[in-house]
Amino acid sequence: MRVTVRKAHEELGLPTDPESIDKRWEALNNQVDLLVTQRQIQLYQQWMSQKAPYPTSERDMEKLWEREQMQAANQVIYEELTEPIIAKSLDEEENISRAEDLL
Repeated sequence: MRVTVRKAHEELGLPTDPESIDKRWEALNNQVDLLVTQRQIQLYQQWMSQKAPYPTSERDMEKLWEREQMQAANQVIYEELTEPIIAKSLDEEENISRAEDLL
C-alpha cells in the first residue's frame, strides 16, 4: 500500500518524502484495522443471535477475515486516495472547459 500512497500523494501534490508516506500509510492501516474490528463485532453479534451462519471450519474463518481485510483496505483506499484524485481531475476538467468557453 505504500506505493499506492506515494503515487496518490504525487498525483495530489502532497508530500512524498518517506516520513510523510509512512505516516499516511500507518494512518490508513489504522483505519482498515478499525473497519475490520467493527465488521468482526457485527459478525459476532449476528452469529450470537443466529442471524448469520457461523463458519464451520478454521479455513472458512480465515477466508472470511481475509475477505473482510481486503474489503476494508479497498474501501479506505477509495475514500482516502481515489476519491480526492477523481475530484481533482473533475475540477481540472471543469476549469479547462471554463477557459475554453471564455476563448
